[in-house]
Amino acid sequence: MSSPLAVGLLSLSLIITFVFSLGEKLIDITSYQNWLKEHFKNTFVLPYISILFYLVITLELISSVLLINGLYELIRFENFHVLYQGSIASFFTLLILLIGQRIAKDYQSSANLMIYIFVSIASIYLSEMAL
Repeated sequence: MSSPLAVGLLSLSLIITFVFSLGEKLIDITSYQNWLKEHFKNTFVLPYISILFYLVITLELISSVLLINGLYELIRFENFHVLYQGSIASFFTLLILLIGQRIAKDYQSSANLMIYIFVSIASIYLSEMAL
């Protein structure tokens, strides 16, 4: 059996990551889109920046909602199902961000994202053990 505390803490760290990231993007959309255009200026994704921006926001929102609801379910009912789904959504969201950083040839940011990817994998593994 998995420890609800360990899964909860891993999920809480992912919630903080996604909620702050989402908030930063939504507070100043224009500035963030300008940063993205500069970051991806020499890549094939530049013409798709606006669509990709909203895709990332949508994925971060879905991950955040699932994780927050999952953490509630874990605390209230010791139910790991929604948290498991949120952890999987987080993994795929982070994977898309990783691919973007690799396309931009920002290797340091790619390496930094791996920390969050490992956290999401640990959350998936521990949640899955509890199902």
